[in-house]
Order: sequence, then structure tokens, then C-alpha cells
Amino acid sequence: VDVRNKMLEEELEETIEFSLTDAAGKTLVNRQLIRATRAFFNPESETLGRRNETDTIREELRRQLISRLISRLAAQAK
Repeated sequence: VDVRNKMLEEELEETIEFSLTDAAGKTLVNRQLIRATRAFFNPESETLGRRNETDTIREELRRQLISRLISRLAAQAK
């Protein structure tokens, strides 16, 4: 928070909830939650770039979640 009580840092969060069943309905992986968060500096004076930066960070968080999901599924397959 700056001297005018404006927020300078923002935190974004993306979440995936998943489970895996086979064709017969047998549970292979119980329901799990994967969460990724990122805090970043967000000065009030830089409004134009804020939206682009937020979109970029959200996309990076989604890629992180997909990578973690694939890793978890691969570990279950072993």
C-alpha cells in the first residue's frame, strides 16, 4: 500500500480440480486440487501495462498448472 492507501501489490491465483476414472467408472486418481499463485508489483501509475501483465501472468500460471497436472498423472501411471 502506498501513502495514498492504493494497492501496490496484487496476487493472482489459478486452480485446477481433477479426478480420473477409467471407462468402467473405476476411480484411478481421487479428486485433487492444484493451485498456483503469483504476487506482483502493480503501481497505480502504470495502468496501461497492467492488463497485459495480468494476462501474461495468468497464462504462465495456467501453463504451470498443466505441467503439474501432467506430472501428477504420470506419477500415478507408474
